[in-house]
Amino acid sequence: MDETEALATFISDCAIDDLPEEVRERARTTIRDTLGVALYASTEPFGDQITEYISDTAPGEEATILGGETASASGAAFANGAFAHAQDYDDTFESVIIHPSASTLPATLAAAEKVNATGKEVLTGYAVGVETTFRIGHAVYPSHYTHGFHSTGTVGSFGATAGVASVLGLSDVEIRRAFGIVASCSSSLLANAGTMTKALHAGHAARTGLDAALLARNGITSNESILSGERGYGEVMTPGNSYDSSSITDDLGETWAIMDLGIKPYPCGRITHTAIEAMRELVETESLTPEDIECIHVTLEKAAEDLMTYDRPSTPEEGRASIEMGLVATLRDGDVRPEQFSYDFLQESETQELFDRIERDFEPNLFGDGFANYGAQLRVQTISGEEYQIERSHAPGSPSNPLSEERLRTKFYECASPSVPEPLVDDLYDVAGAIDESGNVGRFLEIASGVPSTTS
Repeated sequence: MDETEALATFISDCAIDDLPEEVRERARTTIRDTLGVALYASTEPFGDQITEYISDTAPGEEATILGGETASASGAAFANGAFAHAQDYDDTFESVIIHPSASTLPATLAAAEKVNATGKEVLTGYAVGVETTFRIGHAVYPSHYTHGFHSTGTVGSFGATAGVASVLGLSDVEIRRAFGIVASCSSSLLANAGTMTKALHAGHAARTGLDAALLARNGITSNESILSGERGYGEVMTPGNSYDSSSITDDLGETWAIMDLGIKPYPCGRITHTAIEAMRELVETESLTPEDIECIHVTLEKAAEDLMTYDRPSTPEEGRASIEMGLVATLRDGDVRPEQFSYDFLQESETQELFDRIERDFEPNLFGDGFANYGAQLRVQTISGEEYQIERSHAPGSPSNPLSEERLRTKFYECASPSVPEPLVDDLYDVAGAIDESGNVGRFLEIASGVPSTTS
């Protein structure tokens, strides 16, 4: 049995009772978090642009676009996937650079609406989708990413396919064919990081994953061993042929990737979060203000150098890939929130002046091999001559440094409130956090669209 067949069999066989309770609980938490960040983006100008595009090109009533509109299932998957990744606020694996939920959850929800699936089926599909993304992601890492592919879009399409296939109840042969189809649709380039198109990568992955599963269900054939062999996905998508099939098959069904997911406390690149948290701590404990700062020196892992592209960002999208932006926002406001990533904030003289006071460098193996849990060292010098040094090895929100329930709830409320009427935010928080108890996903999405309950 090759890795494509092994993965397909795992997906087709997996049921809710096969998921350990800790996996189910983590899935409930990350589903709710993803819903929140997608809802926030739906209210932004980007959300309006995407909704208008889908209304023009994929109209229908099969599935819900967050924010209240409907579309074809494929169109809703695209829109909600783009929303989920637009603020760079969505969860990410700690051991491989991929945001899995932004593609997997929108595709799985769209399929669930299409066939009136239960909440248990959604949670199961989501869990196996995250697992699929993680395993294929590790199999092609790091050369796939370092060569310039954006794994959230490329590998994420397989996770979306898996989630939809699970909800639709596809056979293992149909899932293998769906993987073959989506492999030919898998795309996304890191050259588009720092632009609006980066968010489209997750939307494209969600849509192609859904379409691939539906095409396979309708009998469309493909290479049923697409991950392996000559000209297969593993060989073609890993320059230097560093593909490792054992990452897909080892302990499949015994260990669960969702436990590696980190939930973001800040709406920007994950590599910035440890330094932001350290800066936030200094602002709180030492009452530092922008006027106090002589110089800020931040050291990040060498592997992050290509991710921190912008030292003086000029757009909100560039700001999300800038350690400088995160530190300036923290110093000015004591926190980093979505609304700070605006042209107005970036162009203000205080922001520009603070950019000049930040120095950055990158060192290999800062806290160990690779990204070492996104650690950072921060040194702050004040005009009065004081110096503060902090280093942290684990990003806030990582499995080793999880967010408190209070921070998770606060993040959700801040994200959902612009879209969902205040009386319904509590309902949505509770329903999203217990999705596997829902008879179907209809009520879950009605609340997300602001529809009040008609029952007592």
